Amino acid sequence: MHCDRLFIKNDGYALVATSLIINFRKLRKIACITRCDGSKNEPTMQDLRPTFAVHRITSWIRNGADLNRMLPALAVYMGHSGLGSTQKYLLMTPERFRRELNKLRPTRGKKRWREDKVLMTFLAGL
Repeated sequence: MHCDRLFIKNDGYALVATSLIINFRKLRKIACITRCDGSKNEPTMQDLRPTFAVHRITSWIRNGADLNRMLPALAVYMGHSGLGSTQKYLLMTPERFRRELNKLRPTRGKKRWREDKVLMTFLAGL
């Protein structure tokens, strides 16, 4: 039997969405994965997709890959119909600004980053 779903049972049929959600919640609890920003909304399976994309892009940036070549491949891999759906993940990738952020980062013993006007101006312009 052929099934076009990612999560399937041993018999080849798709798993029921509620079953996936419940099991993901249990797995998240066992792994002690929680949000650290105080939000009551815990990570969900839907968070895996952008997380994958951002980690992939970050890896390419660190390894000096040509993003103009790699992003279209990522778009196809993720099943996007156009590049715009994939490019949004660039906004979630701080690694692409690492060099600039390191230049603007206050040195030890100085003010906090939110008090650094040059850094805040740079970030506001993104």
